[in-house]
Amino acid sequence: MNVAELIENRYGIKTRTQSASFDNLDTSVHTKVLPNNPNRLGWAAVNLGAVNIFLAFDVRVSLTRGILLTPNGGSMTSLYEEDF
Repeated sequence: MNVAELIENRYGIKTRTQSASFDNLDTSVHTKVLPNNPNRLGWAAVNLGAVNIFLAFDVRVSLTRGILLTPNGGSMTSLYEEDF
C-alpha cells in the first residue's frame, strides 16, 4: 500500500504526489518554490547543490534569516499533522 492509499483509507480523500525540480537557481535572489495551497498535506526540500540555501515562509529570507539547507543533501520536511 502506498502513501496515497493510506491517506485515502484514513481520511476518505484521494490525493497524489507532485514534485518540482529547480535546476541552476540563482542563489543570490529570492525564488518562490511553494505557492500557497490549502490542500497541501506536506512537503520536502532537498538541497542537492554545492552551496547553502535558506528557506523562509516569507520574502524576508537572507543569510541571517531563514532555515539553512546545507549543500549536498541538506533537507527539511513539513507535514500538516506534525508541524501545524
